Amino acid sequence: MTKKSRRTHSPAFKAKVALAAVKGDKTLAELAQLFDVHPNQITIWKNQLLEGAAGVFGHDKTSAETPVDLKALHAKIGELASFARPGKGASRDRARSITSQVKNTLTCGANMTSEVMVWRTRRLVGCRMSGRAVEFGVLLRRWRVSRGLSQTALALAANSSTRHLSYLETGRSRPSREMVHRLAEQLNLPLRDQNVLLLAAGFSPAFAERSLEEMSSAKSAMEQVLRVHLPYPAYVLDRHWNVVLSNAALPQLYEGCSPELLRSPVNAVRLILHPDGMGPRIENFVEWRAHTVTVLKQQIEARADPVIQALLTEVSSYPAPKGSVALASRDGPQRYVSPLRVQTRLGGVSFLNTTTVFGAPADVTLSELALEMLFPADEATIAIVNDMVEETRLSVASNPLTSRAG
Repeated sequence: MTKKSRRTHSPAFKAKVALAAVKGDKTLAELAQLFDVHPNQITIWKNQLLEGAAGVFGHDKTSAETPVDLKALHAKIGELASFARPGKGASRDRARSITSQVKNTLTCGANMTSEVMVWRTRRLVGCRMSGRAVEFGVLLRRWRVSRGLSQTALALAANSSTRHLSYLETGRSRPSREMVHRLAEQLNLPLRDQNVLLLAAGFSPAFAERSLEEMSSAKSAMEQVLRVHLPYPAYVLDRHWNVVLSNAALPQLYEGCSPELLRSPVNAVRLILHPDGMGPRIENFVEWRAHTVTVLKQQIEARADPVIQALLTEVSSYPAPKGSVALASRDGPQRYVSPLRVQTRLGGVSFLNTTTVFGAPADVTLSELALEMLFPADEATIAIVNDMVEETRLSVASNPLTSRAG
């Protein structure tokens, strides 16, 4: 029987394996299979790399020989141990036990640098090297649960393992930038939240957030659509339903609305349904509010936004105007879509609305803009809109401040 020779590894190989372990893309089992090294050996090399990392930048000889102030470190570790209190199912006895282990670790490692002690302590209490890693895990789990996915389902979709995903959620592993992008894609996160997830993982945002003025080509395209849609109303709305651009069509629709609601930024949802806005003149108020509430709830399910949640609560509290009932008849256009029916001074008008968004946006602001356009739902509306346009034209022509001098 031949005796198996002991394997030796070069420092470069050890550094390569340790860096792969620190990167956190793969589990120990996957790394062991990839490099043909025992998982325990990988852990040892990884710890050696982390403990010796500070030495790369050099040390002051006098400061290295300065004895460690254990009392001060114990006080600092008391703060770190608070990460283990008072979580779900965590008792005070458990917290005391962890704190005791922390202090024992420090006492036994008096010859270590304070940075290494802090790292080992944070590892002991489950916090790991960076508070951002914990925050990333919390965000990842929150999004996964909100999307109704199990760890296994998300791991398979993101081409990872269930164990690695579990380590990411608990902060035991740190994700690579590529992994964050894969998870965000499978979770269908908005661009804004993809940036937040990248920042939580310690990376720079991937998508810029410019003002509309900085995106002149996109703004020009929207303004062109607004002009072409005249004489019917069209608006560009942000993620909170505030009007960013408008073609200012049919001012008769907003007669009687409170000046406060017409002050910039105008909120389209509030303007239409508020008792001091168009609400009392919306003939199918109950039906339209139900439609709006559904849209707002869907928006909250896609992204938890406190502003939208507050708007939903406000809209749900609006009283229905007297005589406002849901449409009983399903004849005409309302059999396949709910029209917006508004009573005006010139008669009742009925509009169908459409929503248009930019395809494949690479800017946060642009991804959150929507173009809302109203179309006439019947012939009577077309006739009344023509009367409104003519009335506006005559009013402008008779005003000496707006008419052109001959």
